[in-house]
Amino acid sequence: MSENLVTNYIWENLKENRGKYFVEYIPLRDKSLFASLNLVFLSHTKARKVANAMEREFSNWVSRFPVPLMVSSFDEKGNLISLNGVRPINHMVGFIDISTNKPVKYWRLLPDDAFPKEQLKENYIKKIYNGLSFKTKEELHQQNEPHRKQLRIGLFIIFVWIVIVPAIVAILGWASFWVSSLVLIYSLWKAIEKGLKLKGKWKKSEKERQKEKEELKMRYYYYHCERNPEGFRKLVVENLERDERDRIRKEADFLRKK
Repeated sequence: MSENLVTNYIWENLKENRGKYFVEYIPLRDKSLFASLNLVFLSHTKARKVANAMEREFSNWVSRFPVPLMVSSFDEKGNLISLNGVRPINHMVGFIDISTNKPVKYWRLLPDDAFPKEQLKENYIKKIYNGLSFKTKEELHQQNEPHRKQLRIGLFIIFVWIVIVPAIVAILGWASFWVSSLVLIYSLWKAIEKGLKLKGKWKKSEKERQKEKEELKMRYYYYHCERNPEGFRKLVVENLERDERDRIRKEADFLRKK
């Protein structure tokens, strides 16, 4: 069945504000069996209302873009909302039935062969998503090429600095009296500098004092994290949830202003 799936086009995601929540539609992509629709609720909402909203949005979007669709819902922290006791599972999937031309939905997982093959063919998908912005894989590859090039250059510079340069210095050191002398003088200077620092007679720069302060703070934090690893894990989770909540809020505010 995979030969019928879209393989080269990546259409833009669509986002719309609904007040108490916003939706993000992710078009069907490479080797997928369905598009995805995510509802993100901005405050606590009862599971039954969430499920009803999922069904309502499903009917809307699957009629707008008649391809197989899976719907999920998330809270303001980015966590999947549990529909336990309201629906059999937390996800809903469905499509437009070809024989009746009406949407059908299932609160259960479907086998691959349950999805209509006709709605997964590339020509059909291109027709359904006509008007949406898209990029091909080749365009995305070219778009990311400058970043990959910078990364390769950076790795090459690091390799040269930590491998090639020391090797050249070592070779020249054996061949040249002056190079050997410069290396010796530099080594002696670093030794003197280290000795003065150990005795506390080396005047630290503002940058060094700031770095020392940061390292002391890190050691202090590390000490207490080691003493209370469970508390540290909770703190990490709280920070991640706060960051995700802030991101979702900003996204919701942006959609309201559109």
